[in-house]
Amino acid sequence: MKFLLLFSFIFLVLFSFVQTVFPQVRLSEIMFDPVGSEYTDEFIEIYNRSLSDSINLSGWKIGDEKSLDAVTEAGSGLVLAPGQYGLILDPGYFTHSTAYDSRIPPGALILTITGNSFGSGGLSNSKPETVYLVNAAGDTVDAYRYTLDNPPGFSDEKINMNQNSNTNNWKNALILNGTPGYLNSVARRTQDVALIAADWDSLQVRNGGAFSPLFRIKNAGTVSASGMNLAVYEDKDFNEEFETSEIIFQKAVPETLSAEDSLALKINLGKLAPGLHRFKAVLNWASDENIRNNFLLFKVPVKFLPHSLLFSEIMYRPAAGSPEWVEIKNVSGAAVRLYRWYFSDENTNRAGEVFRDPVRLQPNGYVVLAQSEIPDAPDSLRSREIIVPNWPTLNNSGDEVWLFDPAGAPIAQTDYSIQPLTPAGFSLERMEFAIDQADSDAWGVSRIAGGTPGSPNSINPLFVDGVLDCAPENDPVKVYFKDSVIVNFLFKNEGRRKIGESRVKIYEDRNQNGAFEPEEQIQEESFCSETLNPGDSVNCSVYLDGLSSGKHSLSAFWEVREEQNPADNRVSFFVWRGFPESAVVLNEVMYDPRPGRPEWVELFNPGAEAVSLQDWLICDTRKALGKGAFRPPSFILPEDFKVLTRDSSFFTVYPDVDKDHVLVDKNFPTLNNSGDSLFLIDLSGATIDSLVYRSAWGGQNGRSLERIRSGNSTADSTNWSASVAESGCTPAAPNSILLHTEASGNWLTIAPDPFSPDGDGRDDFVTFTIQTKFPTAVAELKIFDSVGREIRRLLANQPVGSRYECIWDGRDVSGKILPMGIYIAYLEIYVNQRKQKSTKKVFVLAKRM
Repeated sequence: MKFLLLFSFIFLVLFSFVQTVFPQVRLSEIMFDPVGSEYTDEFIEIYNRSLSDSINLSGWKIGDEKSLDAVTEAGSGLVLAPGQYGLILDPGYFTHSTAYDSRIPPGALILTITGNSFGSGGLSNSKPETVYLVNAAGDTVDAYRYTLDNPPGFSDEKINMNQNSNTNNWKNALILNGTPGYLNSVARRTQDVALIAADWDSLQVRNGGAFSPLFRIKNAGTVSASGMNLAVYEDKDFNEEFETSEIIFQKAVPETLSAEDSLALKINLGKLAPGLHRFKAVLNWASDENIRNNFLLFKVPVKFLPHSLLFSEIMYRPAAGSPEWVEIKNVSGAAVRLYRWYFSDENTNRAGEVFRDPVRLQPNGYVVLAQSEIPDAPDSLRSREIIVPNWPTLNNSGDEVWLFDPAGAPIAQTDYSIQPLTPAGFSLERMEFAIDQADSDAWGVSRIAGGTPGSPNSINPLFVDGVLDCAPENDPVKVYFKDSVIVNFLFKNEGRRKIGESRVKIYEDRNQNGAFEPEEQIQEESFCSETLNPGDSVNCSVYLDGLSSGKHSLSAFWEVREEQNPADNRVSFFVWRGFPESAVVLNEVMYDPRPGRPEWVELFNPGAEAVSLQDWLICDTRKALGKGAFRPPSFILPEDFKVLTRDSSFFTVYPDVDKDHVLVDKNFPTLNNSGDSLFLIDLSGATIDSLVYRSAWGGQNGRSLERIRSGNSTADSTNWSASVAESGCTPAAPNSILLHTEASGNWLTIAPDPFSPDGDGRDDFVTFTIQTKFPTAVAELKIFDSVGREIRRLLANQPVGSRYECIWDGRDVSGKILPMGIYIAYLEIYVNQRKQKSTKKVFVLAKRM
């Protein structure tokens, strides 16, 4: 008996200790600085951490050091259930605010206080205060002194409800307006993986070495995690968005991570081109409950070669009312993308950022950095004139100008204090680009007042200097398949001697290594059989032969004898050659799906070669190609399909369709149920196929509109009908009403015979195949019933050539299906308005019994 009494006493003491250290009801969230009114939108959240016991809050109080207010019910009582959140709202909220109404879950217990505001005049957001939770016995159950490092609208949240209220167990909320009445945003999730760091040898990458980032992945949840995937994006178009087409690396993470474990995953992205690269790494896991910690954004600068760009002109002493400026020339021999570079005078600590928007500078191209807009400059300069904020004033008595690349490496530098003094309004021009830029012989005073910004300098040129200039105005050059590929160049003699006969060589970067090698030469043309005098220029069109459909990276090199500056004899450009009409056709349209299901369009490749759909568009208006456009970076194989849709729910609705046959893009156009236009545009801007459908053709109420024959015209309404598949459609599969007709060599062939237009998907249409000996034949095709009455004229003065197919659905001119019986097809063939042949054939319209 004494033992039992002792045991009971020890148990009560331990239970009391546990309840004191870890009370059943805890403070869980404090909104002391709301976005809305502080008189209505402050709140304090509490939590019952018991798994089994409810607690009655009658007589409980809450407040600050100076004042406590009684907790009172707000319509749902005062009993806080196990695992339930209690949300104590300011009394003014119920009459003057709705800020949290959409966020508060139904399971939260809504409470308020008897006073007008929390504590003594509300929760302060100018000094920290301690919030106290006191039970009915007057004991302090919990207390927390909040901090003031929160932006407005972000509460203080407790991390772990089973730990004390020390400062290290609280964090700023991750969500604006907090988490009133539900799990805190900083609370540990059951399933949560995080991408916590990316490390690489920045010095090695900066100097042109391989970029091999090491990613650190952590399981921040409480259960094991497997089946993760790491994807790396590069913002190649510098639009500050990371699109699916910009994924450069993707890999499954094979390891299973236990809770709190981490791993390092190293990948190799090869050498990066010089410039600033923007990356986003994303850790994907389907079970993740917290995706805020699943991505990293980082920038990687890579140095350019020194002197790949040079200062070619400096206006440090402008005329009154004109700005200072410097001109930069690309002498690298390759196009350079200028983005996030830096410019300064001799005080390099004040270097300011320039090229905040990307600028592509062609070989031998110029760009001008100016204090302000240069007056009276030619219009051609405006696109190459960059206004520099916080321009460093250049000293007339001498100064230095510096250009740094995104990696901070100095690329160009000129000290013009050792150069000739220029009169006001005259620039300092570079005379020679092949010698040391610090040499005074490299510079001279411009011969032209105002200088030559954005144009070749006016002072003495080299003896032999041919310049291939004026890269195609539209780069890429887009050419329809039916048109010849013509590229226009401007050949200029900027040297002191005449240029005689020379040659132009065209190269294609077939191995896509960024270089144009001798074995990649595809064409050579003679140029300038007559001499080109110094200062003269001539435009020349070059016809490029044998370019297939698709994208081509090309370079033209002007080979001039005894050339002293070959760096400006090359121009790189792209040609996008279009595809033949109907290389890919519109094959099936789901424009009126069942509720909750996605719209989609199916494409079909009827040819024998795969077709790249990269930079193609699908849109519902030819006049606004940039709107509602779809740009699928994918291939469509011969005799294969590709489905285009806006909604990834397609995979749920059609689970049997191979994902490789589906392209999802948010810009897919919305299809009208009553009828709409669809245009399939290739990379050259040519319309490869188009369709103007009407609801009367079929395909409503969850059934797609299917093409009957891929070889017949898309625009022919008789070549389309509603799907008869049991599911209502056939995405990425042969159409349910597809017809196959074999040629017989006769003038008129009818198949199938008999046919039964009863909508069951079998023999619903009859095909009349006309074969003639005349490529310019014209046909009349009439249908007669068994007593000789004409009941339908299918062709009237229709050009049919040597072969033509006509489809009939068994309906008369009013749209009614004719009765079953024997019918006669009567064909007349004309050439140059003279009848060459007439024939008739009997066939049967049947119905299934």
